[in-house]
Amino acid sequence: MGWEFAVLDWMQANWRGPWLDVIVPFFSSLWDWGIPWFLLTAVLLWYKPTRKVGCCVLCAIGVELLVVSLGIKPLVDRLRPCDINLAADKLVPRPRSASFPSGHTAQAFAVSGALYFCRSKWFVPVAVLSALLALSRLYLYVHFPTDVAAGMWIGWLCGWAAVVLCRRRKIQKAK
Repeated sequence: MGWEFAVLDWMQANWRGPWLDVIVPFFSSLWDWGIPWFLLTAVLLWYKPTRKVGCCVLCAIGVELLVVSLGIKPLVDRLRPCDINLAADKLVPRPRSASFPSGHTAQAFAVSGALYFCRSKWFVPVAVLSALLALSRLYLYVHFPTDVAAGMWIGWLCGWAAVVLCRRRKIQKAK
């Protein structure tokens, strides 16, 4: 855990600034309930050409919620860095759930993964937003680097699993 605090403390010393201290908490809070992902899903579901992609994205969000929020987080129950280093400047209220893995990151990468595996043109902008969101969780001192890395991988796998499930369902329907 020592190297993880070194990374977080380095970010605090080298990246923190007055304008980022306003923008990053605002940006990160937008995703607290996954509302942008649900809005994106609604847009994808609304238009017939992107409806199948929207179904895969919605499925990816559901798989991620089951795996991360209801599965891994309660089992691991890891403390957050802000719970251990009480001297860290808190820019946001402490999230109520456990630290491992990062739910924000997992959900973002589940959506990114679903878009990637569906070969959607939305993948690149969503992947950029996902990476920025992952970095914001470190900047805000609410996750360790391994929380964010695990969230990325688990989210990506959830996105892949969702696309596989959606394609299998389509095959099952055809029979």
